[in-house]
Amino acid sequence: MSIGEADRTYIGAALRSVWFYISVSLGLIGLLERWRAMPFLVPHWAIFSLIIVSLIGAHFELYKKTFEEMRTLSKKCERTALQEKEYQDIRSLFENYGEIEKSILRNLLRHGKMIKHVMGKLSPLPGGCSEEAAASVLDKLVTDNLVTSETRLAPGGYEVVRQIALGAKSAIEELLGNQ
Repeated sequence: MSIGEADRTYIGAALRSVWFYISVSLGLIGLLERWRAMPFLVPHWAIFSLIIVSLIGAHFELYKKTFEEMRTLSKKCERTALQEKEYQDIRSLFENYGEIEKSILRNLLRHGKMIKHVMGKLSPLPGGCSEEAAASVLDKLVTDNLVTSETRLAPGGYEVVRQIALGAKSAIEELLGNQ
């Protein structure tokens, strides 16, 4: 679970808890207002209010503790030895890349894939990059095993689909995020 998901989970649970206690409180207050004619119940309104406030506080503490545990667990996620080796290999390749390669990788992350139709153009292209430059960079990225290339039948011929390799996606996201 990512930190953003943990934030949403914590906030959602806290809001549901508060909504529950507010609705219970309003219900109890409504009952007490109806029973106002009965003088022996009026002092109990204060006790009910204190109980509800303490329950809300206890739930917030529980959600806060659970949220902190989820955040700690998400920070502790470490790579296995194989994942670390792959990450270091990708990082060493990444250090030699220029802005065009990084632009193509960002484009692939954003769109998921780039397609070259046999009779058409490569799409979608990143801004300021020619089709020839993008094609040569994609060939280089395929050679470096960061991008996969698949040729498939399409109406009117075939197309070549390029997308980020599954094993490299998280490392590329992390390396592009650091820049």
